[in-house]
Formats: sequence, structure tokens, C-alpha cells
Amino acid sequence: MVDALGPGADRFTAGDAMIGMRDLLTAPVGAQAEQVVLDTDAVAPAPRSVTPVEASTIPLNTLTADQALDLLALRSGQWLLVTGAAGAVGGFALELAALRGLRTVAVAAPGDEELVRRLGADQFVARTQDLGAAVRRVVPGGVHGALDAGLAGMPALDAVRDKGAFVAVAAGAAPVPLRGTRVHNVWIHTDGPRLAELTALVDAGRNLRPLARLARHSRRWTTGTGCGPGFARLAGRGQSTTAPPVKLISLAVMVRAQSDAAKTAMLATSS
Repeated sequence: MVDALGPGADRFTAGDAMIGMRDLLTAPVGAQAEQVVLDTDAVAPAPRSVTPVEASTIPLNTLTADQALDLLALRSGQWLLVTGAAGAVGGFALELAALRGLRTVAVAAPGDEELVRRLGADQFVARTQDLGAAVRRVVPGGVHGALDAGLAGMPALDAVRDKGAFVAVAAGAAPVPLRGTRVHNVWIHTDGPRLAELTALVDAGRNLRPLARLARHSRRWTTGTGCGPGFARLAGRGQSTTAPPVKLISLAVMVRAQSDAAKTAMLATSS
């Protein structure tokens, strides 16, 4: 919740519950700090329909998936391949792709088929070394684009048709752009207004559900092996890794204005 407001910072009021992230990747993240300074444009109102723990999976993962889809620039009705589809970024990518009218092929472990289909996948392909051939058996001619959240690299590009599009989500994971394909890395940037739109979709029940809420019922979560980087279970020495996740009791933002063009927020968590 907003802890305090500085001069010129008028987008929020004291007591507002917020979520946000920082994209200055060269600076210490400070995820465990009690207070972290963020730009006001990097935060958005927290969704009311999920817990703070679930809401914490939204900023980094949904913005990465959303900006990757922007780079792909596919049209409604075209086919999208999502690798790592049972993970945090991949799971949100499936749901956001559905909202854009895309048809999706999800790649994940065999035991995750039920999960990714619940997230909206039209087709499922189990992880395999010959991914290109496996996907082309499902979508003859290949998909129009691939969002490589699972870091499959060239095997995922093999599934993309000539002059299609490919987006990698990690540095060094983008393959050579063969066959006239467009190959990109998504370098996430903060976007408070878009984050606010995405959190509004969560509260509206528009097929955008924090992966932590849905995945808690899946086999991999109940056995403690996890489904991606967006939701961490922390345990001390001698404790089971299947213990309940650490909860954020409060989420506070202190907002102040540095200048007319730069407003900052302090995001604080306390337990």
C-alpha cells in the first residue's frame, strides 16, 4: 500500500495497494529489501481478486510475455509456438495470446499438458529433441511465430515457417535468423500503464490468471518442483521445500517527484 506521497506525485494516494518492478538490470534488485525505489511509471494498482503472493508474479512475467508478443506482431488467427508453456512467462503468454486471437501450440513436459490446456493452449507438444518436426505434424507448414520462454533455441526456430518471427526471452538464447525469419530478444522495460491494464484483466476474469493460483493444483507444484521463475518457495535449513510460500503481509509505495519528468516510488514490503 502507498506509504507516503511526495510533491508532484499525484497518481496514487496513501493506502493504495501496488505492484511493480524495476528494469535497471545492472543495479541490485533488492527483492528482499524493506524498501526499494521505483519510478512511478513502473508501478500499478494491485489486483484485488488475488493474494499479494499471486500478484507478485504479474509484473515481470506478464510484461515480458506481453512485450514479446508485441515484437512478434502476429495477426489474429495465426499460429504461435510457446516453449516453456508451463512456466511463469510461458503460461501468461498462452493467456495473452488467446486474448489477441492467436492459436497456440504449447511445449512443456508430458505431465503439464492438462495445465497448459487450462491456460488456453490449442495444441500440445511434449518436449523433444526434434521439436520442429513434432510441431509441423500438428501445424503443417509450421507456426507463424515462436515465443521461446523455454530456451529451446534452434529446435524452436525449426518449427517456424519461412519469414516467420521468433522471440527469445534470455540473452544469448536467440538463434541465427535462418530462412528469412525475424529473430528478436525481448528486453523487458517497465510500463505502468500497460501493467495497470493487465492487472485489470485479472480482476475482470478475462483469462489472465496468476500462474501461481492455477499451478498450485498441478502435479509439479504439489510435489514442490515448481513451474517457473515467477513464484518462489523459501525454506530454511531442515524445512521441506513444499512448505507454504513466504507471504507478503503488506505492500507499500512511497512516491515522490524528482522533477517534472521523473517521479519515483518506493516499494516496500514488510512481514
